[in-house]
Amino acid sequence: MYSVALFIHIGSMMIGFAALPVAGAVLRLLIWRAPTPEGAQMIVRAFQPTFVVGGVAVGVGVVAGLYLAQFVGFTDRWLTMTYGLMLLAAGIGILIDDRWARRLRDSNRSAFDTISNQFLPRAAAIVGPVCWLAILWLMIDKPA
Repeated sequence: MYSVALFIHIGSMMIGFAALPVAGAVLRLLIWRAPTPEGAQMIVRAFQPTFVVGGVAVGVGVVAGLYLAQFVGFTDRWLTMTYGLMLLAAGIGILIDDRWARRLRDSNRSAFDTISNQFLPRAAAIVGPVCWLAILWLMIDKPA
């Protein structure tokens, strides 16, 4: 059962990594390079299913990861740091990125520039991937 859970954990987190921070970075680049607000809004609509898949994959990966954590101890330092970073990454994704994308998608032409250039989503575009990379490092290195 351990090997199956490990496979599910690694596989689903790989999908989640590709679908959330990587696709989020691609989405931002495409939005900033879109020739019109309408084009950017179309891009946001096209990416939304990717983020749903990523969220489900991460949820499955977290459940499998919690199962695996019982074998090393739920309170190992590297695991507790991972829990905190996962909560931060989820908060950024749900509370900042998702709301920003929805506001952008639903905005009119006059509000588009204001919404697309807000500070908090721009900061989240840096902090979110850094969280994901730190999680990846913790999962691989498992520092004591």
